[in-house]
Parts: sequence; C-alpha cells; structure tokens
Amino acid sequence: MSRLLSALSVPLRLCVSWLVCGVAILGAQGTRPPDFILHNARVYTVDARNSVAEAVAIAGDRIVQVGKNADVLALRGAATRALDMRGATIVPGFHDAHAHVVGLGASLQDVDLRGTSSYEEVVGRVRRRLASARPGEWIIGRGWDQNDWAEKAFPTHDLLSAATPDNPVYLTRVDGHAGLANRKAIETAGLTSSTTDPPGGRIIREVNGQPSGVLIDGAQAIVASKIPPVGRAQLEDQIQLADRELRRVGITMVDDAGASGETVETYKRLIEAGAIKTRLYVMLGGSVPE
Repeated sequence: MSRLLSALSVPLRLCVSWLVCGVAILGAQGTRPPDFILHNARVYTVDARNSVAEAVAIAGDRIVQVGKNADVLALRGAATRALDMRGATIVPGFHDAHAHVVGLGASLQDVDLRGTSSYEEVVGRVRRRLASARPGEWIIGRGWDQNDWAEKAFPTHDLLSAATPDNPVYLTRVDGHAGLANRKAIETAGLTSSTTDPPGGRIIREVNGQPSGVLIDGAQAIVASKIPPVGRAQLEDQIQLADRELRRVGITMVDDAGASGETVETYKRLIEAGAIKTRLYVMLGGSVPE
C-alpha cells in the first residue's frame, strides 16, 4: 500500500469557544483597533518559555497581541468587543495528526445508539430519525450492545420492523462484529431461510429458520452491500458536519488519512465556496504497481 500525499490549504480561522480557542497566527499589532479582546483568561501560548498570558487581541482572522490584561485592553477601540473570560482557558488550536474526516461526518449522520439501556430505546432513537427520513431512505445506526440491556440475548427484527415498515434499517453493534436489519432491509437483500451462512459469518435464525435480523461478521455484507453509495450532496454534508464538530472541540487542522479522489474534489469545491474552515493535509489512499 502506497499513500500519495497532497496538501490542501485552507485559510486559518480563529476557533473560539468558552473553554477552548484555536489560535491561528501570532503577529504584530496593525494600525486598526482589534475586533475582539478576550481578557481575564489563562492563555497558554506554548512559546519557548511556556508562558501563560492573561489576554488576547484579535483583528479580523489574526491575533495581534497576547499579554497582560492592562496592555491588551489598552488597544481597545470604540467598536472593539471585550469579553471577560472569567478565568477560562485559551490554548492554540489542536492539530490531529491522523483522522478520517468523512468517517467522522458519516458517524454524525448515523443514529447514535451508544448508551442505550434497552432494545426499546434503540427503536425509539431510530423512530426519531425516521421522522426526517425520505420514504425508502436507508437508516443507518451504530453502537447498540445487548449486554447493557436487561435482556442480554440478541434482539430480533420484529419490534424494529414494526416501527419502520417502509424504510430499510441497518444497525451495527458497538464492536462492529454484528448488525441488526429490519424486515425491509432483509427483503431488499433477498435474505431468506434458505440463505446459507457465508464464510466467516453467521445468520442468526429464529426457531422456524427465518432470519432473526442479526448478522454476525462476514454475514453482515449480505445486507450492508445493498446500502446505496454516498452521493455528492451527502458527501458534502458529511464533510461539513465533520468540519463543525472539529471546530467545536478546538481542532483547527487535520491530517486526513486515506481519502479518495472523490473526497479530494469535494474538499476543493467546499474550500473554494468558503464552506469549511478546518485546515486540511490530505493523504490519498491507493496502491501503485510494484
């Protein structure tokens, strides 16, 4: 496997939250007064001395001064907004050296089933997602674990199918080694009592031999292979969802490992449109002949 490296540059932005701030660039003060001053904070500069400052002045998308409260507040102009951080912490924006941006966005589109305490709660979360789904649209989720429920046995599709009669549903277990399909997904995949277990997989069956809805390991592909590929609009949405989530937690740059050519082209469109703010270093996934 050979990875081809490609750098995509996005203008750095300042990522500010109550507790975390992504520092873009430290520069000299210009002639214009700052737009914002964050003061009464603990500003970890990560300079050679690991010094801690009290305030930051920001003009446009540049940090123009970091220092003591009095010195930075002295730069205030008539239109400057001064925000008292009340002792909150400000740190430089984090750089994630290995991430999968599209994978993060896809997970944010899926139904999050982590922490569910019963099969009924799983179905309830899927039902809420169904309210915004198009007729016939696949509903994907991940994170259920029957060991967290009062009933420890694998569920059957019946309760899920009753709640989602017109949309195929596939819900991957927390460890990725099993999945639960509803009746619509089972029918779409052509899965019946006569379907044999594939190599490396197992179809859990009811006493009458019909598929229960749970597929183990290699058997998951019987249903998962029928899930439509991600289209252009959905891919753009996944990237933008990931961009917002990264900035929410203070990550301002990502090394995106193993992106497809289609993903790179989508990045370019979104960058040109100013629709994403995270700085990206993209590693293309692929192989070359020996």
